[in-house]
Amino acid sequence: MLAAIDFQGGTGTAELMEAVALLKRLNESGGRKVPEGAPTSFVPTRYAEYLAKARKDGDETRG
Repeated sequence: MLAAIDFQGGTGTAELMEAVALLKRLNESGGRKVPEGAPTSFVPTRYAEYLAKARKDGDETRG
């Protein structure tokens, strides 16, 4: 699905578009682990704590 859609963003979406490109690369390579330093500034505040805990635990794929 990611490969079939051409995502485009407007002003202020550079990090989001970088994250989408990263997800496309992970999808193409079969990767599941989000690399350190992946863009996250667009993550809503209500999910930021979950993301921080998952990173601390070393499990960004945790459900």
